[in-house]
Amino acid sequence: GIVRLLVAAGPSAASRFRLPAGDVILEDLAADEVVLEASEGLTVVRAGASGNCSLRLLHRPFEAELWAGGRLLQHLNARHLLNFEQHRKPGARPEGLAGGLLDATGLDASGLWEEPFGEHVDSKPRGPAAVGLDVTFQR
Repeated sequence: GIVRLLVAAGPSAASRFRLPAGDVILEDLAADEVVLEASEGLTVVRAGASGNCSLRLLHRPFEAELWAGGRLLQHLNARHLLNFEQHRKPGARPEGLAGGLLDATGLDASGLWEEPFGEHVDSKPRGPAAVGLDVTFQR
């Protein structure tokens, strides 16, 4: 099966690049029927197809676990290192991020608005925009 998970900053954040439809995953794949089970701090999405697949979303701190056949396959943000750099104006400090997400720009501020590549300098008018993933693949 295929799970497509989109993690986005809040509605007030500047939009980030998104892959065009059909660029990576074929759009004409038949979608499974799913069952949602929501409780305080946890959402579980169970696929109706064979394989006993489910996606567990823990809300705070944000984590996503992909299960199949009763076995954990992948764990997103298991070590709580998921990092979204926040767009902002030069000199502004990053706002506090919810759910244990990090903004590592407070550690090293060099290259946040301009980044040199040889003789070329890449301008970043909205400031930092990197996304760092924390993915654990289980054995």
